[in-house]
Amino acid sequence: QRWNDDRVFAASRLAGFNPESICRVGSRAFNVHTFFTIIRSLRSAKFDWFAAVHKASGGTMSLWQAFFYRRLYAQYHPLLRTLTNDPTGPGAFKGRRFLSPLVLFVLPRGKKLMRVVAIQLGEGSNSAVYSPTTSSYFWWSYAKVVANNANAVQTNMQNHLHNAHFVSERFQVATERELPPDHPVRSLLSYHYQGLHQANSFSMLRLINPGGAAHTVLESGHDGNIDILRGSYRRWSYRSTSLFEDSKYRGVDGLPYYP
Repeated sequence: QRWNDDRVFAASRLAGFNPESICRVGSRAFNVHTFFTIIRSLRSAKFDWFAAVHKASGGTMSLWQAFFYRRLYAQYHPLLRTLTNDPTGPGAFKGRRFLSPLVLFVLPRGKKLMRVVAIQLGEGSNSAVYSPTTSSYFWWSYAKVVANNANAVQTNMQNHLHNAHFVSERFQVATERELPPDHPVRSLLSYHYQGLHQANSFSMLRLINPGGAAHTVLESGHDGNIDILRGSYRRWSYRSTSLFEDSKYRGVDGLPYYP
């Protein structure tokens, strides 16, 4: 009954199935240049983001104050912003630009949980913008579903399949090729690699193949999923494997609530 509650929506960015999509506006993951580029396009839009931030903060902060006090956060998917859906994929947006919305949050003073400000479905001043105060229940719910869909695609293809499975297989292969069976490091790592190669081989045949589960379930479709995997490979670094370094990179290490 609470799945559509705005507080649950905000909390799920921090404690849901994809807590890695949230970043602070002004952090290295969502730098000042990107922020001002978006703001320039939004200032010509019909939606008043400045008033929306002021209202979401409980009337205590303007947009610029929230930014300078490091209380402005966003759900942002760089890999998905330029993605085109597979024409043979599921959903109503076959062959069209993937809807990867920008979701803006503000952390009010004295509060532990962020509040959602608004959701912009695309890029540019013509993009539709929805908020909990100015949009109807239907369109606001629709915008949150689109945001959750982008989270689902990213966490399945980038965070889970690539970063967890495919990256780990590189180390598994190197371990089995270079370390003798009685090496203590191999003994330590082998426990974590149980079934990994079999699972990855199965995913190549049944999950990300044309007509596979990811093709028919995820809106990005087969071609879109492959593009996400390629982009994930280019973006991967050792820093992203460290919880503390990644938290600093995304600027979320100072959040009062981030379980």
